Amino acid sequence: MVVINTALLAKKFPQLPANDVDNLVNQFRRFDIDGRGQIDQKDLVKVIQEIGEGDSYDQIRATIKTVDINATGKVEVDEFLEVK
Repeated sequence: MVVINTALLAKKFPQLPANDVDNLVNQFRRFDIDGRGQIDQKDLVKVIQEIGEGDSYDQIRATIKTVDINATGKVEVDEFLEVK
């Protein structure tokens, strides 16, 4: 499991209260099923299925593409916080 430095993220996103950074990192970890520090399509599909949503693979790909600032096909924690 990748260690996420919340103190560093709090400095990178000064507009977010530290408590919000902690909460968002916890949400990110929920989506990061395999603990690699990235949310990919496979991770997102699993979470969406768990919560009973019916998003299609195309919708999931579009969601990732919208958030994926560096175009890796995955959402890293800083990109996840950027959405907030």
